[in-house]
Amino acid sequence: MAYTEQVSLTSTTDGHIMRFATGLLNASSAAIEIARSLEITLDNHQIVSLRVDLEQTKWIGSAGLNHLLHLHRKVSINGGEVTLLNVSETVAETLRLTRLERIFRIDQPHDISAPHSV
Repeated sequence: MAYTEQVSLTSTTDGHIMRFATGLLNASSAAIEIARSLEITLDNHQIVSLRVDLEQTKWIGSAGLNHLLHLHRKVSINGGEVTLLNVSETVAETLRLTRLERIFRIDQPHDISAPHSV
């Protein structure tokens, strides 16, 4: 499977937007191939501002978190920042529980740093 075709990178006036095909971010069975695809994508562009659109990601596991951290490390090397867009409540809760909301800028209306009542 060609994972480079399932990760899209769009250049905008204020940076780049990365989108993943449905479920791709969490595909632990293909983690190495996805990591290589992300590496190729990032190496082919000088990215300082990266926005990752998580609209197709309804939940996130360790493989997906690992991919996001990898993106953060690569973009940070260039002095850049990764912003997460369209974060679902479930993904927001996972980011809060793992304290990764401190690393990523999250662009959405609700505040994920506040605990949610059950």
